[in-house]
Amino acid sequence: MEIYFRVKRDNPIYKKYFEWWNNLDVIKKKWEQFRKLVGIESTQFVPKKELYIVPTENDLIKFGRFFYKQDYGKGLRKFKATSTIQKDWERFCNNNVKFIDKPILFYDFPIIGKSRTRLFHYNDDVYGSISSDYIEDDFKIPDGYEQIKASEFYKIIETIEEED
Repeated sequence: MEIYFRVKRDNPIYKKYFEWWNNLDVIKKKWEQFRKLVGIESTQFVPKKELYIVPTENDLIKFGRFFYKQDYGKGLRKFKATSTIQKDWERFCNNNVKFIDKPILFYDFPIIGKSRTRLFHYNDDVYGSISSDYIEDDFKIPDGYEQIKASEFYKIIETIEEED
C-alpha cells in the first residue's frame, strides 16, 4: 500500500527539506571546481563528504587505484578514505561546505519491514509518499502531514515533468 501526503509548513521536515535542497547548489559548485582542479571527467557524484562518483573510462585509468572495488550500482564507486583524492576533497571543502542529508521520513512514520519513500517539492510545497506491504488500511497519517489523494499526487508529478 502507498500513502501520499503534503508536508505541513510547521513540520520540521519542511524546513530541513529546503535547507538540504538549497545547500545542494553550494556543493555542486564546489564539486565542479574540485573535479576540474584534479582532472576528474565525471560529472556524476553523490553530494556527501565521502566522495562517490560514476567514473568515466579515463577516470578509471587515472584514479582506479584510489577506488574501493565495490560498485554501488550503475557504476557508482567510492574513493578510499585514505586516498589522496578523498583527503583533497575534504580539504577543498574544509569548513566552507555543510553536508546536509535529505530528510528521512521513517522517524515520523511507524512502518516496519521493507518500505520506500519519496520526497520532492513543487513551488513552495513539499510532497511525499511512503509505500510498504505493512501499511494497514486504518493507518493514521502522523501530525505534520496532510494526506492527499493519489490522483492529486500524480497530477503534481505530471505538472513538474511538463515544465522540465
